[in-house]
Amino acid sequence: MKKRALMGGLTALAAAGVLAAPAAKKPAPAKAAVKAAAPMAFKPAVLDLAPGETYPVELFVPSPTGKEFTGPLDFAQEKGLTVSPDPRWKGRVPGWGEKTYPKLTAANDATGEYTLKASIGSGAAVRQSTLKVRIVSPTIELEPGVFKLTLKVTNPFETRLLNGRISISNPDRFLQDVTTREFKIEPGKSEDLVIPLPGAAPVCGETYDFTLTVETYQGYKVKKTYPLAFPPHT
Repeated sequence: MKKRALMGGLTALAAAGVLAAPAAKKPAPAKAAVKAAAPMAFKPAVLDLAPGETYPVELFVPSPTGKEFTGPLDFAQEKGLTVSPDPRWKGRVPGWGEKTYPKLTAANDATGEYTLKASIGSGAAVRQSTLKVRIVSPTIELEPGVFKLTLKVTNPFETRLLNGRISISNPDRFLQDVTTREFKIEPGKSEDLVIPLPGAAPVCGETYDFTLTVETYQGYKVKKTYPLAFPPHT
């Protein structure tokens, strides 16, 4: 009898909300999705070089396994292009990837488009990327004037500054050997360099040899002689 009364009392309390129902079990939090590593990629995707230049690029190297990986980083390049691996690269790639900075050098006689391929790992786990390299020379236009010579320098690159200087000489005492101020030209742009010729006394119909040595700070160097005719100075 007492047991029935107790059970009846508990039932009444539960119905009245005095006794709380057992708390529902909370679902376990979902595991965060594993973020996929970025693909192997060069930066920039296209590199501009002048013949003879050396310039670094950035290469992101992901782990082929998604975990710490140790193995060689291989490069394959076309003739006319040389790659120098980053000496700081030790072949160890953490799970989240690593950056390296190889340098590329264009041959002195190279021109046109070339490719550099990088790869790491093997089989189904291989990771690879291709860099396009454009090798093209800057252009120089000479305009003889009255007591001056104007050099129009054009940067043929699509992604890089053209940075360097020009040395000029003339055997006819128009000027002593001189070096222009530094030029720093945006991609696809031109810049005029004006060379004063205060001692010029050209003869109408005669040509005068001016030898220009064009250099960029990254290794391009070309020497060429131009026969120039000047307008009358009187």
